[in-house]
Amino acid sequence: MLRAWKRWRQGTEVTSLMPDDAQRHLSVLVAGLYGPGGDVPDTLAEDLMPQLEMLLARATPVDFAAAPAADDRCAGFDTLLYRLFEVDIAHGVDLPIAATTRFSDCGISDSNWWIRADPVHLEPHGTGLVLSGNEMLDLTQSEAERLAVELREIFTADTWLLETPRPERWYLRAPAAQRIKTHSPDEIRGRDVGNYLPSGPDAKTWHSLLNEAQILLHASPVNLEREQRGCPPINSLWFWGGGCLPSVAAAGWTQLWGEDALARGLARLAGAAVRALPANATHWLRAATRPGAQLLVFDQARAAVQYGDWANWQNVMGVFEELWIAPLVRALRAREITSLTLYTEQGSGMRVTRRDLGRWWRHRRRVPQYRMREHHERINQRR
Repeated sequence: MLRAWKRWRQGTEVTSLMPDDAQRHLSVLVAGLYGPGGDVPDTLAEDLMPQLEMLLARATPVDFAAAPAADDRCAGFDTLLYRLFEVDIAHGVDLPIAATTRFSDCGISDSNWWIRADPVHLEPHGTGLVLSGNEMLDLTQSEAERLAVELREIFTADTWLLETPRPERWYLRAPAAQRIKTHSPDEIRGRDVGNYLPSGPDAKTWHSLLNEAQILLHASPVNLEREQRGCPPINSLWFWGGGCLPSVAAAGWTQLWGEDALARGLARLAGAAVRALPANATHWLRAATRPGAQLLVFDQARAAVQYGDWANWQNVMGVFEELWIAPLVRALRAREITSLTLYTEQGSGMRVTRRDLGRWWRHRRRVPQYRMREHHERINQRR
């Protein structure tokens, strides 16, 4: 064993052949990395992600002060993005999601207070109502604009303004900053929405707006047409993520790769280049010609986690292993990248270098098991 240790030390002493100003450090934020939570089903493939399991076993934890997720789903994803861009987050108030994603969608910077007013479908479930996310609604831009024309009757006074730049993302400008606390749709999938309505000193105004919107949407010709086609009606708005556009300093990221609107908005505010997510790591290695710290957001498993869909999660992560993790491991070994860091919405970071790949004595464990380990570590830190 001692001889093997010496050979590993001698073979990995040089971590990169690139000069410092040419090194590429890739960080990947993986939404839903550990799966939907709860008991792991027996149908989960035994050796689904061998390369990812190897990386997690041999990585070095990153000291990263991110707030843990509120539960076992992706509630910490947005918080983590703000942390990665070093934005100060005030406790007890909403993250300014709306203003940031609006900047991504519209490219407009102002000092107004904006809130998301996303179109949703509420469905009776037991004694309450549960929310179907707008990604399930197949809403067209034309339908969104027609609905907005009808809804603007509610917001004619006091400089309220409703904008619908994307079918799934709507924005409402309030005449002044509002003292409310809201919840993102990701937090409340499958739960009674009555427990998650806006709260705080100004909540009554928002409950009234919500009731008026629901009454108007119930009689909308757009919804009648949708129901005739077998599509669920847009029967409510969901208010969340209110605030003003945050100040984002240059956080050190050279480029942002991904489709998430919040990540793209933060990157643009920080002055980082914004690129679409390539098809795979091989394409990324050819396209990422700039040296420095690169952030890639992989959120394809997010919906599977939110809906507790282990089968879909397994499919998505199997593709992630094949198209991203395996080529990136090869790139580390070939010194094409200097380091690879994986972040999870639970607030953990794990960095791997070429030298770390030689930690053969660290035993692999199945990916979902890391969720329970991090859960116990957080409990121990609080004691």
